[in-house]
Amino acid sequence: MRKILIYFLFLELLLIVPLKSETNDYPISSQNLVLSEADQFELGLKLFWGQGKKPAAWKAFQTFVFNYPKSPLAQDAQFLLAEAIFSKAVEEVELGQPPDETGWMEENSGGLKNIGKTFKKKLNSIKYLGGETSGAIPSKKDPGEIDRASFSEAIQQYKRVLIKRYKKHLLQDTALFRIAECYYNIKDYPQALKYFRTLQKEVPNSYLVGESLLGSAQCFMPAQDFRSAELELEKLTSSLPGYLEEPRVLFLRGIIQFQTGKVEDAILNLEKIKSPEALYYSGQALIKTGKAVEALVKFKELSEKFKESRFAEQASFLIGESIFFSKNYAGAIQEYKNFLNLYPKSVLREGAFFRIAASYFLKKDYLAARDQFVALLKNFPTGEFRAAAMYFIAESYRMTNQLKEASFSYGQLISAMPNSPQATSARFKLAYVTYSQENFTGAVDGFQRFLDWDLFHPWVPHAHLLMGNAYHRMGRAEEAVRAYQQSFDRAPKTVLAESAMSLLNRTKYLQAQYNQITSGYPYILKSLPPSDTKWRSLSLIYLGDSYYRQKLYSEAISVFQNVINLYPNHPTAFYAYDGLYWSHFQLGEYEKAKIAKEKIKEVRLPEGVHGPEMSSGSYEVANALFNQKKYSEAISNYEQFLKESPQVKESPEAFYRLALSYYRQEYYSQAIAAWEELIKKFPKDKNAEDALFQIADTYFKAQKYENAIQTYRKILNDYPNSSQVKEAFLRIGQSYYNAQNFEKALPELENFIRKVPKDSKIMETLDILESAMDGAEKGLAKNKELGISLFKGLIQSFPKTELAEDCQYRIGKRYFNLKNYALSALEFEKVASLYPNSSHLAESQFYMAESLYLLKKVGEAILIFTRFLQNFPNSEFAPLAYFHLGTAQYNNQNFEGAMESYQLLIQKYPQNEFGGPAYFNLALAQKKAVKLEEAVDSYLKLARNYPLDENVNFALLEAAKLKLELKQYLEAIPILKDLSLKVEPQDEQNLEIIYLLSEAYLGNNEIGSAIASLKTMVSFPIKAQAWKLEALRKLGEIYEKQEQWISAAGVYEEGSKISTDPKVSASFKTRAKYLRETYSTTTNGGTKKSSGGN
Repeated sequence: MRKILIYFLFLELLLIVPLKSETNDYPISSQNLVLSEADQFELGLKLFWGQGKKPAAWKAFQTFVFNYPKSPLAQDAQFLLAEAIFSKAVEEVELGQPPDETGWMEENSGGLKNIGKTFKKKLNSIKYLGGETSGAIPSKKDPGEIDRASFSEAIQQYKRVLIKRYKKHLLQDTALFRIAECYYNIKDYPQALKYFRTLQKEVPNSYLVGESLLGSAQCFMPAQDFRSAELELEKLTSSLPGYLEEPRVLFLRGIIQFQTGKVEDAILNLEKIKSPEALYYSGQALIKTGKAVEALVKFKELSEKFKESRFAEQASFLIGESIFFSKNYAGAIQEYKNFLNLYPKSVLREGAFFRIAASYFLKKDYLAARDQFVALLKNFPTGEFRAAAMYFIAESYRMTNQLKEASFSYGQLISAMPNSPQATSARFKLAYVTYSQENFTGAVDGFQRFLDWDLFHPWVPHAHLLMGNAYHRMGRAEEAVRAYQQSFDRAPKTVLAESAMSLLNRTKYLQAQYNQITSGYPYILKSLPPSDTKWRSLSLIYLGDSYYRQKLYSEAISVFQNVINLYPNHPTAFYAYDGLYWSHFQLGEYEKAKIAKEKIKEVRLPEGVHGPEMSSGSYEVANALFNQKKYSEAISNYEQFLKESPQVKESPEAFYRLALSYYRQEYYSQAIAAWEELIKKFPKDKNAEDALFQIADTYFKAQKYENAIQTYRKILNDYPNSSQVKEAFLRIGQSYYNAQNFEKALPELENFIRKVPKDSKIMETLDILESAMDGAEKGLAKNKELGISLFKGLIQSFPKTELAEDCQYRIGKRYFNLKNYALSALEFEKVASLYPNSSHLAESQFYMAESLYLLKKVGEAILIFTRFLQNFPNSEFAPLAYFHLGTAQYNNQNFEGAMESYQLLIQKYPQNEFGGPAYFNLALAQKKAVKLEEAVDSYLKLARNYPLDENVNFALLEAAKLKLELKQYLEAIPILKDLSLKVEPQDEQNLEIIYLLSEAYLGNNEIGSAIASLKTMVSFPIKAQAWKLEALRKLGEIYEKQEQWISAAGVYEEGSKISTDPKVSASFKTRAKYLRETYSTTTNGGTKKSSGGN
């Protein structure tokens, strides 16, 4: 656009003034100050056209206008003067970047799903619409460096073209347009719009009206006023149809449509233009419409045809994005890798790393995904995707059922970035993984922490549901009911709500709260939409059976029949038919009962799905009742069956189930009696062995440990080849342990370990064993190393095993707990040397360093702490290791090393409990290194970041003292004032603070404030004689410097009165006497020296 303007302008000027054929007739120098009118004008033109001579042309035309203000060429000279300034400004812009015309794009970059806000900004920061939209010359300068002064000067000069004296139609529209352009370039869009519209109003027939309408449209874009911009374009194309297919108009219209959600229309307009910008936004629009493959074509065309374009880098990245969103993850990985090879320093590099890892994860190649996420964290330790990477590392462990590793990784994320969205999800997943490991108490605590953190998270209903399951598994029915109700209320009319309601009904059913089910659930059912989920069918079964339990058989029949009608081929149909059978039976409708029993055979389940086996006869009826958990009725039927058939083949099983029915109703004595009867009558039956173990286990759970031990030993004697033997050995040890007979528990637990050293319960048993050691050693000095000897024996028996490795670590830990740090260091060193792949390697290395540290072997401790932090930077012990490493280095006079260790602790673990002490010790090290400014900064950061730390007041006091030492009195004053507010009013420390405050006032030459502070000290209610005497001494000195001798004498006299030290009192009194004898007060308040003074 500018080239057209300049061409027409100079075509006119060439018609006015013919140029000389020679180009060197006039030497260009500062000597040509007075030339003829024509020569001066021609000189200006030569300079204007000369490469890099715009400043000189500016001066030449300025001289012309000054020397020849009434010349016919004065208006042209004035215009060319403005053009020269404008051209200079444009040349400067060409060295950099034009005004950013895409600031309004930053939060609306379509198609970048699952990319963080910061990453979106990075993507937008390397693109702009440029000359295709505004007519501005593309350039590379930072917008912040645009020479506003040159454009502002150009505006003033163009405005002079418009004054009455120079009024000329041809230049008026051009000058107006140039003024608008200048304002646009300095981002004063309202002023630019004003001049574009002035041109349209005052010169409506100008050839620049179309360009000014386009400029007006652009002025609305930065403020995201897309509707106004669209109206300007409609005005342009309706008045000048030739602009309809103008690429700039098509592009701007496409961008407006893109931003206002008319993505399909945007695509139609942008596809008419073959510029890199248009291809870029076409691709973005296609991604928004879900056409990832078509977007890929656009980005590839842009990348191949416009390799030097400013959009090429983004296009390369978005090729990967397009393939990613089309779910071709293998192809996406390759494209992201290609992008990293082409643009190794791109701001989008981190995003590419993340997408590669995410692609592996979505491919379910969790090991490769984990490696990539680890690489991402290594390359971008503080990057935008840090939290997401840590989260997916944990997820990769969860997906491969490595639940302990997953738990640790979720915990790392929560500790490192507690406020990130991923940490919130990690809290839920950590609780879920804990639940999956059947640690239900821990799971409940975890889900509660998740709920406390974010009560409005979309997973809240799931958390309540799983909490309900955990409570149910722990036998805490009331809490389970509340949790299921919360889940139901927070996810109404969803499958989750159906499951919550079904589990709620189950819990109430198991608690025999039948009335609550029949009174509440039918009412709730009316508000729920129809559902074909298994959960609805189970809820109906509980409802029907609750009616049955209350002897409301007709209502039960109605519900069971409803289940059959709605879910004819679902396993619940079996239970519904069985419920029909018993309901009809109870009503005496025997024929209907028989039909219901026969109908069970007709239920057709999907392939692979099996329903419960139903049978007939008294034994079968008892089994049916047992399977329906109707234990009271089952007991009656089993007893009736055994009375009628005491010696048939089903009898042992009947005894066994009879006992289980008693057991599940917590009638333990009757259960044991039934199992004993089974063993007595059928000692060779397969159920006898299980019965004996059940008896032992019942005693164990009833905490009758002596009976339990006797029964477990009977299992060992009577069934030495049983699969229960291993468990019996363990239970004997556990029984002694639970009975707190630790000395007997130890050999039994050791015996279990020696018999099955590779059993899955070995580590759990070692924990119990160690706890038993603690109990056996408690209060017995001679037994203090009993456990250590036992562990050494196990190592000797099972060398180079996982058991030996764990025992070796436990030996070191026991020595450490016994405060025998010399031996603990040696034992922990053995873990590393003998078991280099040990799971306890990190803890062993840490405790080895701690042992040396506590032994005050500073040099060795520094070495091991350093090695530990290099090898295990993410260990839970890392914060303490950094802290003790810093302390060891400080004690070793290595203040630089100490500072580095404390700073790393603060940087990596800002929320850790050692943060405050680290700042405190860091300041001490900085003081030792005579880095007083840094020490002040550390003290102040301690006070600011850890306001509850016990050392805050001391830190502020030290910071103030250092400020005084640095003579930074003005900065010391607010610190001391702030500190005085934190100290209790009656605390003697207030006197020191006030005294230091007076020192700061004196240093800052605020004498009045200093005097006021010192007087405050003197009048302080606390009897702190030393500080008050120091205040009086300092106050006297100030008065003497001001030659207020009598005031000084009064202060010294007060000091002599309050001092309890005769020498100090005499000193004050002597000085007061001297001042009073030497100086006397004049009548006008001044002082004069007495004639008799000496």
